[in-house]
Amino acid sequence: INGKRLVFEVQTPYVVRRREALGKQEAFEIVKAPIPGKISAIMVEEGQMVEEGQVLLLLEAMKMQNEIRSPRRGKVREILVTEEEQVSLNQDLVILE
Repeated sequence: INGKRLVFEVQTPYVVRRREALGKQEAFEIVKAPIPGKISAIMVEEGQMVEEGQVLLLLEAMKMQNEIRSPRRGKVREILVTEEEQVSLNQDLVILE
C-alpha cells in the first residue's frame, strides 16, 4: 500500500490455542507427505539436528524424485516411515522438535 509492503497473519482460534499449548509444553512439528508416492531414501536419522530447508527424505511420485525438506531448524524426534514404503497424501513422515 502506497509503496509499503505490509505483512500480516490471520489466526484462527485453533491456531491461537495450539500456540498457547505449545508454549507450555515441548514444541514439535509433523512433516507430512505433500503427494502420494513411495519413500525412495531417508536422508536423516532420529536424534539428528537439521537446518531449515535440509532434505529429510526423497519421495518418488510419477517417476520423479521429490525432496521433502525440513520446514524449520530442529531435531529429528521420530521417523514414521521406512524406505520403499508407499505413503498417502498428508501422511505423517517425520516429527521434528
